[in-house]
Amino acid sequence: MAKLGAVRILVIAFSAAAVWGRGHPADGPRSVQSVNPFYLNRLESGEALIEARQWEEALKEFEVAAFGLASRRDLLAKTYLLMGLCLAKLGSRESAAEKTAAAAGLADWEALLEIRFPETIKADLEKLVAEARRMPPAASPDREAGPETVRPKESPPTEGPPSEAPAKSSDGPALERPDPSSFQGLQAAIQADPRYAAPYYALASLQARDGEFEAAAKTLRDLLRNIPAEVRGHLLLGRYAYEGRKLKEAERSLEMFLNLAAAHPAEEAFRDEARALLVLAAYLQGKDGKARAALAAASEVFDPARFARLTLKPRDLDRLLVLRTAFGKR
Repeated sequence: MAKLGAVRILVIAFSAAAVWGRGHPADGPRSVQSVNPFYLNRLESGEALIEARQWEEALKEFEVAAFGLASRRDLLAKTYLLMGLCLAKLGSRESAAEKTAAAAGLADWEALLEIRFPETIKADLEKLVAEARRMPPAASPDREAGPETVRPKESPPTEGPPSEAPAKSSDGPALERPDPSSFQGLQAAIQADPRYAAPYYALASLQARDGEFEAAAKTLRDLLRNIPAEVRGHLLLGRYAYEGRKLKEAERSLEMFLNLAAAHPAEEAFRDEARALLVLAAYLQGKDGKARAALAAASEVFDPARFARLTLKPRDLDRLLVLRTAFGKR
């Protein structure tokens, strides 16, 4: 017990020194142009799924990524183009052309093909762009989405004012249409279609960015109540519960994610995050034995390339490294 007490003092001292001794920008105010790593990870996950020819799963990843990339026109254009490719592969040529045209609205037709893509999909993208350029504009912006995807009728926002006219009330002036990426817009999107996952993730991310971790956790609970099959919701719920120091809920949610993710190859890229958080949640509850076991199960997380991909806060990354050293000494 004395040794475990010394380990705990070492971790607290090292973590405090790391936090106060280094001005980590990730813990400070965020730039308006910064992109939450969550959305970058969804984009990267979608690209990996395209390489595996898993078009429907990739499309879901890009739909979520698009919500958080409005400040990066280049990444949003890339996301829209890849969404178009997925839709084309799923048999929705018209929807594919619409997404490709949306990408061209952020860049231009020639610039789209200058984005670096794997050679395995380059020819498909060139064909997609050529077909989209030949297609006439859609007759109605309110055309229903086809059965090939559960995306919303409105695309995630691009920079600049919306192209559609403001909605009007029956007896008064024009009403301002809420920004689809704002709190109000995302809440409206959830109310309009509670079975569509992307707005839940985007709303929870905004809430967590503002430090409202309990609100973010509630959003994820609502997601899992309405869409129980949304496996990654358990990971995000675990993360936000951890950030809000609801450690028992964090532990339950992270364990649930790891159990369910075993049957979902698309979740492979996110297991490291869950394993790392589970170590921390157990340790902060004083469950040193469980923390040690979780750390042993997460040994591969400390591979330098994999550790660099974790999106935990710097103080938590430092704590993991100290725990690995301390618990590694018997």
